Amino acid sequence: MALFGMYWQMSAYWHKTVRDVLALTLLILGQAKVGGPNRFPFKDLVEDLEKALQEFGLPRQSLHPESPFWHLQDDDFWVVENKTEIPISEGTSEPGKKVLLEHNAVAIVPAPAWSAIETDLPLIENLTTMIVNKFWPDHSVHKRIREFFGLTK
Repeated sequence: MALFGMYWQMSAYWHKTVRDVLALTLLILGQAKVGGPNRFPFKDLVEDLEKALQEFGLPRQSLHPESPFWHLQDDDFWVVENKTEIPISEGTSEPGKKVLLEHNAVAIVPAPAWSAIETDLPLIENLTTMIVNKFWPDHSVHKRIREFFGLTK
C-alpha cells in the first residue's frame, strides 16, 4: 500500500511539473507565432507564467514559475545563459524565483530551433493541438488556453 501511495504522489508531482513546463512551451510557441525574439528574460516571463499556472495549472498553494524556466533546459531547445553563475541552494534542484530575478536570468531558444519553429505555422498549430489535447483533456478550456498564449487557430 505504501508503494502505491508513493507512486501516486510521484505521478501527481510529475503531471503538475509537466503541465508547468508545457505552459512555458505554449508561451514560447506563442512568441514564435508572432515572430518575436528567441530570447526570454525570466523577469519578462514571470507575470504571464504565474497567470498561466494559476489559470490552467493544477491546484496548488503557491506558484513557482522558476521551475519550468529551469527544468525546460535542453541544449537544442531551451538554454539558460550563464547558468553556472546562478546559485542553487543546497538540497534543491533549481534556483528560486528571487535568485533568477536578481541574476537577470535569460533563456534562449537556439537560432536553428527558433528558425524551424517560427517559419512553420503548421508545426506550431500541430504542437499546440497535441499539447492542449493531451494535458488539458477538458475541452471547455481549450479556447481560453489558446487565446491566453496567442495560439488561436
